[in-house]
Amino acid sequence: PATLIRNIGTLATGMLENPLRDSDSILVADGVIQEIGNGLRGNVDHTIDANGSTVIPGLIDSHSHPTFG
Repeated sequence: PATLIRNIGTLATGMLENPLRDSDSILVADGVIQEIGNGLRGNVDHTIDANGSTVIPGLIDSHSHPTFG
């Protein structure tokens, strides 16, 4: 299945040398990012409106609270 995320406000790359990218859409197919750009369209199964949100493709939230004892 393919998903289009559109209406992205800010796209963070995670790269120190170029932390932001001028893009408003991400196309994902079978769980893999296929394309990042502006105004992407295509034959997709789902469309997500990001409503101007900041998006960080590939971010894995590894936040945890380890406990001992």
